Amino acid sequence: MRISHLLERMGTNGYLSPTQLNTFLQCGHKWRYRYIQKLRLPASDRVVFGRIYDAALQRFYASMIAGEPDTERSADVMFEMARLSLEQMENTEGIRWEETNKDEMLREVMDAIMLWREQIGQTIKPLEAAKEIEWLLPVKNPIVKIHGVIDLITQDNVIVDDKAASRKASPESSLQMAAYTDWFLQHTGRLPEAVVFHTLVRRKSGPTIEITSYKPDETYCSRFRERALQVCKMLEAQIYILPELSSWVCSEKYCDYYNICEHSKGGQHAEI
Repeated sequence: MRISHLLERMGTNGYLSPTQLNTFLQCGHKWRYRYIQKLRLPASDRVVFGRIYDAALQRFYASMIAGEPDTERSADVMFEMARLSLEQMENTEGIRWEETNKDEMLREVMDAIMLWREQIGQTIKPLEAAKEIEWLLPVKNPIVKIHGVIDLITQDNVIVDDKAASRKASPESSLQMAAYTDWFLQHTGRLPEAVVFHTLVRRKSGPTIEITSYKPDETYCSRFRERALQVCKMLEAQIYILPELSSWVCSEKYCDYYNICEHSKGGQHAEI
């Protein structure tokens, strides 16, 4: 199947995203459920926390970029944005409450906001936030557009991604950050000064923020292009990756489709 026909079937306006590429490389079944069958299940509370935490930070960035007074990005304003985002998700998508409940989540996100403001918010210098980007994969065949959203570009040309996770993340091995770097290089003609993860590490003892930074080179971009092209060729050949059943990828905690997936039940079929 030609990649153009597949993207048309996916209804993505002819583009792939770093998230789609990551999902495909993790598990062909998960990719098929999400992007071909468009099967949407209520989000887990783990995913929901990350999204409402991100909404709070985006409110802070937008306020700074707009030159609003400090009162428009106070902890209370950020918390209210998180609360409204949570209510919207409850009403439109539904939430699978597994590890926590609504009240506990709101308390945790307020603690996270206060910690972020103390460690990051006082020195961060936003230039652009929630930046939608689109560019062509620089190969002649197939011609594929890549689309993504960068959390933050700072005034000193650093690409920042905010995360909430159980452990710190490394931008050096991140396909997502390599993709953003490739866009930055094509868009500006130079590399960003750094790519940085601000990871809110969630622990029972309380949250911490881990900052990990990487200074990219053009090889970093090349690795992304090679991986993206590899995915395109695999899609056209209808070759799909399935993870080991014992891996974290194939687990009820990390996969929304675990309980309906034939692979998790011992099957191997991943036809598109």
